[in-house]
Amino acid sequence: MKSLNSLIKGFRACKDGGNTEYIVSAIAQCRNEVKSQDPDIKATAILKLVWLEMMGYDLSWASFHIVEVMSSPKYLQKRIGYLAAVQSFNKDTDVLMLTTNLIKKDLNSSNPLEISIAINGLSHIVTPSLARDLNHDLLSMLSHSRPFVRKKAVLVLYKIFLQYPEALRIAFPRLQEKLDDPDPSVVGATVNVVCELARKAPKNYLVLAPQLFNLLTTSQNNWMLIKIIKLFTALTPLEPRLVKKLVPQLTHILQTSSAMSLLYEAINTVVSGGMLSGPNGDALATMCVSKLCSFFEEPDQNLHYVGLLALARIAPTHNYLLADMDGVILDCIDDSDMSIRLRALDLVHLIADKRTLPDIVKRLIRQLLPSSTLDISPFYRVDVVHRILELGKKDSFGNISNFEWFVATLVDLTKISNCEEEIAQEIINVAIRVRSVRPFVVAQMERLISEGVEGNVCFAVGWIVGEYCSFLRDPVTTIHYLSSPPTGHISTDIQAIYVHALAKVYTHYVRSSQEWTVSRKSSLQILTEKIISSLSQFTTSSDLELQERAVQFSSIFNLALEFLSSAPVGEILHDNGFEDGKPPRFITETMTELFGLYELAPVGPSAQARVPLPQVDLNEWIVRPSSPDPVFVEQDEENDLIATKVPRDNPQDKERKEAERRERIRDDPFYIDSLNPTIGTPAEIDVDSIPIMELDLGTPKVIVKSKKKKSRRRDISPPRVPVEIIQEEMPEGADYSSISKSAPKPTETKKSLLHVDASKLLDVDFERDEENERLREEEERASLKAKKLAKMEGKPEMEGKSETEGFLHKKKASLILKMLTS
Repeated sequence: MKSLNSLIKGFRACKDGGNTEYIVSAIAQCRNEVKSQDPDIKATAILKLVWLEMMGYDLSWASFHIVEVMSSPKYLQKRIGYLAAVQSFNKDTDVLMLTTNLIKKDLNSSNPLEISIAINGLSHIVTPSLARDLNHDLLSMLSHSRPFVRKKAVLVLYKIFLQYPEALRIAFPRLQEKLDDPDPSVVGATVNVVCELARKAPKNYLVLAPQLFNLLTTSQNNWMLIKIIKLFTALTPLEPRLVKKLVPQLTHILQTSSAMSLLYEAINTVVSGGMLSGPNGDALATMCVSKLCSFFEEPDQNLHYVGLLALARIAPTHNYLLADMDGVILDCIDDSDMSIRLRALDLVHLIADKRTLPDIVKRLIRQLLPSSTLDISPFYRVDVVHRILELGKKDSFGNISNFEWFVATLVDLTKISNCEEEIAQEIINVAIRVRSVRPFVVAQMERLISEGVEGNVCFAVGWIVGEYCSFLRDPVTTIHYLSSPPTGHISTDIQAIYVHALAKVYTHYVRSSQEWTVSRKSSLQILTEKIISSLSQFTTSSDLELQERAVQFSSIFNLALEFLSSAPVGEILHDNGFEDGKPPRFITETMTELFGLYELAPVGPSAQARVPLPQVDLNEWIVRPSSPDPVFVEQDEENDLIATKVPRDNPQDKERKEAERRERIRDDPFYIDSLNPTIGTPAEIDVDSIPIMELDLGTPKVIVKSKKKKSRRRDISPPRVPVEIIQEEMPEGADYSSISKSAPKPTETKKSLLHVDASKLLDVDFERDEENERLREEEERASLKAKKLAKMEGKPEMEGKSETEGFLHKKKASLILKMLTS
């Protein structure tokens, strides 16, 4: 017989490829040894199988032999059996039913060590049946003389409650007693169990608040204080009166404690319990923020992370306190730990203003550069770009004092990020809303054109140079680029934008102030022919939008070419004398009116949803007929259309036609006639017998909510240049009550391996149990009272019947008697 040490040494001595054969022979040897009558040999074999199970080999076939070792009277062998059970047993193991009496026997043993291993093993293999059968034995262990047995019994009760929630109703008074246990370890274990139970149903444990508060003020164990504070975090929303009691003690902890974990839990309770909104909320928030500053002075990265989490929870109510911590938050943006950088990004928008925004954006862009030493994932790069865009458009560009700097930053972002589409939309948004920055935006787009821009940013290039072509410095170069872009790198959607922009830039260039000469006419003809040639390649495109625009503008440019060819040059003789020749009015006026009559304004994202619904009455004519009689149009022999009025039928003709129709459809099996004789004629129907039901459809009331403007704290320092921000357009008579925010779909989160299913504890409600108990007692009292009254009157008692049921029986008997006598 090999020992466990020999088995491990032999396994390590095997060369590559020989391990499998060695393991197979070892398992075969163990199969023979577990059948031995010698308890030592059987226990050693089970111990070796436990090691093999940890190496990935199945142990389920030896479950019965494991129970045999568990029942050994020797402690060392029993310990091996419980260890194997913990490693291999699960809820579907067949032999679990054999362990009930075995564990019950060990729990009642006089040896505290056997009780200890039984409790430990039960905590891993407990099932609903084991929990139901053993919960009373465990409750008796709460009175054991050894503290470590009481502590383990309290801890295993939590596993019992998860499998058998009814045990919680029985064990709760005993748990409440253990909060006053003389041993601190038992009290700590009880607090731990109650804290875990309170996560699901905290209202059941409000009755423990006095005892917990006493422990909070007297205990010196930081870990127990952390658990108690977590408990009060769950209880304070249910009982607001606890806030007034807790504030002095939590303030004392914040002032005196040096344990960072305890400080964090105290701050978390202060925020979650709504204590910052109390009378001393500002002073308490200031103290919390000052304590959080010490978190960032420590080298531990975990403290930096939880410090940022706490700041994020304080910020919604005391945002101004973060202004003094902008340096700390900006330093966390450049931290090597990505989780810390992500938490810092959540706080960046709270500290961003006109003073700090350039520095924040500079730090974020520095992380996106190829020379950055930080570990940047693609997800984080996208997140950084989105944060920059959100910081810029926050409060309608309220944090931007220099829009030229912001536009230049967006243009630079297109070269180092993969979010060109979002950046292009933001550039267009700035150009639409801020009139003063449009010349600079157009100049930046011209620079991108000269650099041979590619990608999704071309959408912004085409849209801006077309819409604001009056700011172009070199329209001809822009026309050449739009008419012959690098098509291999541009999508059809962007090409459609280019076609539209080409017509706008061309129109602007033609009507620009230049003399109408022969050379200008010839250059315009050449330019127009080139545009027509470039558009011809898109007239057969598979993209319908691009094809439609190319066909339409090809026709327009062909007309422009015809007008250009026939346009005179030089002086033209009129009745009033000579007049200089001018470009064709079709180009300078007609084509201009296609694009330049109105200025585009930003439209609100919810404008379409706020269009009021039309009030349509289906009983009224939508278009009232002009003639009282219908008009019939026919052709005569000479194919001339003749409109004749058709006279309306008189009542006799209508009745005759209706009779003919009924006769025609009487035998038709596919037609159901409402006046069929088999169903009944109108004269045979008793109209008065038809019940009349009131149908209240109730017209819905439309409530128009006034749009409240959020008050914004103004910055004392005025912006460098006064900038006009164009507001979004909304439809006339917008209905603000027509928008319903759809609830976000719940996201399915993947359960962790350490996840504990405590959903059964939600069914345990002590308040409901007390109400049911009270109703049961009242019912018993009423039953006893009815029995006493019946006994006093000399009437026979009705077993199990209440006073009300007796009255019903008497009433029923009197009715039967009346029927018989009548």
